[in-house]
Amino acid sequence: MTKETLFMAKTPSRSDTRYAVVVLGMHRSGTSALAGVLARLGCDLPTQMMPANEFNPKGFYESILAYNLNDAILTSGGSGWDDWQAFNPDWIRAPQAAGFLAQGVEVLAEEYGSSSLFVLKDPRICRLMPFWTQLFQTCAVQPLYVNTHRSPVEVARSLQKREGWPLNAGLLLWLRHVLEAEAGSRGSPRCFTSYDRLLDNWGAVVETIQRETGIAFPRTPGSSEVEVEAFLSNSLRHSSEAVDSLSDNPVIAKWVGATYEILERLGSAGRRGGGLWGFVRDPR
Repeated sequence: MTKETLFMAKTPSRSDTRYAVVVLGMHRSGTSALAGVLARLGCDLPTQMMPANEFNPKGFYESILAYNLNDAILTSGGSGWDDWQAFNPDWIRAPQAAGFLAQGVEVLAEEYGSSSLFVLKDPRICRLMPFWTQLFQTCAVQPLYVNTHRSPVEVARSLQKREGWPLNAGLLLWLRHVLEAEAGSRGSPRCFTSYDRLLDNWGAVVETIQRETGIAFPRTPGSSEVEVEAFLSNSLRHSSEAVDSLSDNPVIAKWVGATYEILERLGSAGRRGGGLWGFVRDPR
């Protein structure tokens, strides 16, 4: 049986169910750190991972093939990774979508083979949730979403330093990612956490993920402790700033501040959440 056949199976039994732990979060929000922890708990990684660099010396834990696929999809819809506006909602019904879906099947097969539990992470997924939802259904993979966030000011400052952006551009991009991730993950097993919580008590974050999504990791936090502690440290944090002065634009400050407050509440309980769009106006 080929890898493609394995991923195209439509009606697996419960024992055959395949799970993707999907890390959802904005760029520069600690998604790589979370994916690295999940890998040390026994989640399979992609075969072709993005190499570490000066901005992420401990690695991205991200599939190069999925990264390229997502970039191509964004480009086909007239967007890009740094676009804070909503991706075309009608794109998923365009004729080109079928071709990208076929590519997605190949990407998952090549990167994860017949793995029954793997970690998938790319911030671009947040903005392409309808596509990935359809792809998971096609491949008979059950996604388990872990929504994670970091202080929007820290994210925006990090992007300001790396990309030379104005602060408001980073704040709006943060807002776009977390709102789309929350809305797109509704109805699936999911939980909420944050970069701060991962650094402060990663074991508690792992317990939250297992409790809220129903998954059982192959390795326990105890058996993984030495590896995780060696990997995870505050040295991963390149920028630290409290959410006090968000923006000189009062509308952006209101949107971002309200969203961050709700995410913090959800993350403190790890709970699945009841939705953000009713609290924050869509910034299109």
